[in-house]
Amino acid sequence: MKAIAALAALFCATTAAFPQAPADTQKIYVGVQFGQSRLDRENFHESVVRDDEATAYSLLVGYRFSRYFALEAGYANLGEYTAEFPLFCPGGSGCASDFGETSIDGLVLNAIGIWPVSKHIHLKASLGLNYHDLNASLSTPGSDTPRRFSANDTSFSAGLGIGVPVNDRLELGLDLTQYQQLAPDLAFEEEIGQVYETNATVVALGMRYRF
Repeated sequence: MKAIAALAALFCATTAAFPQAPADTQKIYVGVQFGQSRLDRENFHESVVRDDEATAYSLLVGYRFSRYFALEAGYANLGEYTAEFPLFCPGGSGCASDFGETSIDGLVLNAIGIWPVSKHIHLKASLGLNYHDLNASLSTPGSDTPRRFSANDTSFSAGLGIGVPVNDRLELGLDLTQYQQLAPDLAFEEEIGQVYETNATVVALGMRYRF
């Protein structure tokens, strides 16, 4: 909760600190993004079968201070990822596997620099502070109750994007965002450790609507 309060305080403080922009650029907006995420986790054993790609989405509320700068806050879901851990058995084939699932979501606060290239094209660069939840479970054959693990932490992100303003209110865009150090303190067990020192990359199409 302290991290959430810190994000809100930073957003309010930055809003108060910036001078008022002209009416044609001072806009509140909402946005939505859908795309593909890829988890970057250590390949700790060649026998593990992993699915490190998932569907990601985010819901955003922002404020455009000028043609060149905006702040936005919201919720980002980076998706669910799986891994199968083959169990040792004398036969060597057809053995059962432990099955792990990992999901990552949380709150985001992004500072966005904007470079208008033309009326209908602009480039963007972003830096973000995130408060995320990482939840994982490990199911073992013969057990009805999976083992569950979770962690809450802050992380950072950086991104590049291109925006296509359709008119004064609607903008479409494509963004590439890299999330760093999503789970520095979480590991399953020493022999598994599937989410330790995890990063993620998200490519997303989005829409932002200014009021």
